[in-house]
Amino acid sequence: MTTVAEKVESIVSELKVQREELASKLNLAETEVKDQWAEMEQKFQEVEVKHSKLAHSVGKSTIMLGKDLEQLTSELKEGYAKIKLD
Repeated sequence: MTTVAEKVESIVSELKVQREELASKLNLAETEVKDQWAEMEQKFQEVEVKHSKLAHSVGKSTIMLGKDLEQLTSELKEGYAKIKLD
């Protein structure tokens, strides 16, 4: 069984790959997509901060951070999926 930390690590790694792919295509995007991207970047920064805290926390605070990260990563996945850059 995977731990919360392992699950979060995997999700964050996947998001980093998606983020890099989208960033490389962003310069061709329209203004609307750039606004969506800015919003996703802000959420990604929150994920990185909370991911770092999770790696250094224990107990009940870990559960709270894990839930926060789960929500943020879900929002990022949905946001990235909405950005169409073909």
